[in-house]
Amino acid sequence: MRGSAGFTLIEVMASAAVMGAAIGVLLVLISGGLRLAKETNGRTGLVLAASERFGAMFDGFIEEGVSEGVTGSGYAWKMEVYPHPEGDGGPRALKVVVTARDLASGAEFRLISLKGLPGG
Repeated sequence: MRGSAGFTLIEVMASAAVMGAAIGVLLVLISGGLRLAKETNGRTGLVLAASERFGAMFDGFIEEGVSEGVTGSGYAWKMEVYPHPEGDGGPRALKVVVTARDLASGAEFRLISLKGLPGG
């Protein structure tokens, strides 16, 4: 009886294969999105650790030299402060370099700025 309603075995297998491929692509997209979210979260932590140290330079007097430490979130930071000479005369500004490093992954983020000296 050729006129009976229903699907053939080949039609069912073809639809299952298409559905399986679609689910596979969807899982790859979801896992890639989760990986990128985790990486972005780690980068955000680095930026915040560096920004926190960088902001300390505006809180008041800043001394030349190198200071280092580790945040509670697992980021190492280093602040380097050096005189920044101008063309004719002594330093009128300090060069400030703040580096934050993720202790788990080794990723780094660096901020660099100049801070003017009073009376310059």
